[in-house]
Amino acid sequence: MWEEWPATSRSHDHAFLGTVDDWLYQRVAGIRPAAPGYAAVKIQPYPVGDLTTASAHVDSPFGQVSSAWTREPGRFTLRAGVPAGATAEIFVPARDGRAVQAPPDARFEGMQSGYAVFRVGAGDHVFRSAR
Repeated sequence: MWEEWPATSRSHDHAFLGTVDDWLYQRVAGIRPAAPGYAAVKIQPYPVGDLTTASAHVDSPFGQVSSAWTREPGRFTLRAGVPAGATAEIFVPARDGRAVQAPPDARFEGMQSGYAVFRVGAGDHVFRSAR
């Protein structure tokens, strides 16, 4: 989204209201705030096309929020980092909740549109799903 497109404009290199990098960390890696200041986080990656891996992090007032995923034939692995003092809702691509190997502290919330949804507290969490 650029400030102006006409050839007569004064600015041809001025970003306006964001750029493609927002799409990469918010959609591909799936990191979004679910409360002001990232006190609650939503991590819902969107593995698109033939991408087999993606990772990103956001520096929040609570600390670093991270998401890294890999996709192999029949398997999806998601690593999510949640800073101290924050909570997260983690969406793992899966056919059902039983197909996900989740950390012991993750609470299964149900299925939503092809994702198994888990709630976790602070820490580093690894989820694996059979696809």
